[in-house]
Amino acid sequence: MPRVLVTAHRHLARQMAAAPRRRCSSGETSSSHAALAAKRPRSFALGAAAGGMTGWIGWGAAQVLVPGLPSVGVSPLQAGALSLCTLAGITLSSSAKFLAEDCADMRRALALGVPAVLCAPLGAIAAGRVAGRTLQIAFHAVTVVMMPAAAAHFAWKLQQSGPAQSSEQQRDAELLHVAAPLPPAPSALESAQHAAFGGVCGFASAFLGVAGLPWVVTWFSVMSELTHQQCVGTTFLAVAPAVLAGTAAHFFKGNVPLVVFAPLALGATIGTYLGAAAHLATPTAILQGVLGLSFAVAGCRSALTLRALLSRAAPVR
Repeated sequence: MPRVLVTAHRHLARQMAAAPRRRCSSGETSSSHAALAAKRPRSFALGAAAGGMTGWIGWGAAQVLVPGLPSVGVSPLQAGALSLCTLAGITLSSSAKFLAEDCADMRRALALGVPAVLCAPLGAIAAGRVAGRTLQIAFHAVTVVMMPAAAAHFAWKLQQSGPAQSSEQQRDAELLHVAAPLPPAPSALESAQHAAFGGVCGFASAFLGVAGLPWVVTWFSVMSELTHQQCVGTTFLAVAPAVLAGTAAHFFKGNVPLVVFAPLALGATIGTYLGAAAHLATPTAILQGVLGLSFAVAGCRSALTLRALLSRAAPVR
């Protein structure tokens, strides 16, 4: 393991052992806790929306949570940490579902996921050392760059899928598509490519408070012969370890207010279950179309938000 990773993991271990917490006077703590508790319904609604979107099209939780959570009274750093904690439950439950349906490639998931989990602590440490405004700018800048490219890819996939079929033919094709066997094991070159991309995703996941689902599902769609359902399932399986590592780092650094996380996690659990049910009932062509459209919308929204952030003179923490 490279020396920088060893140093980062030792630094994180010392922080976990010390378990530092942001403390303030008892009056200020009680007031802040009460203000956050009063917005539990909004936290639940945000969690349900994030879980439903992710369960249905395979991504979107961070796009709901990172911009939305500051409205309940948390800082940008806490919003990223809460987003990652919520995504941990979503990715674990979704991974289990896709594995049970034999729609996830464990070999490719490990090739990408192991380097990701090794680099995730670096992202968590870096996130704690920059201003909240910087985190917001980084989140939206990455979205502006990545989302249009992903949207263009899935638009191209739709064009390659051919003319529309009858409902009965489409239903039969869907059943065959879900039951398609996994492709052969990845070559050494493909595994190395997955590993390099996984390291970048692991760092970005913990730094930005995202799971990296759109990046990874697009990567597998381009770099492997997996079907769309297999790409989504393998993506959930691949990002789960890095999300868990980033979650643990943020939790032990005291970035997760539990009074917000409890209703958020409950809403996400219910939303993910309902979204997954909708996913299984939706044809692949529609899923790919909605996925590409959601990427385009997210890119446009982040472009507007990024412009507003850059126009502010005073930094916000």
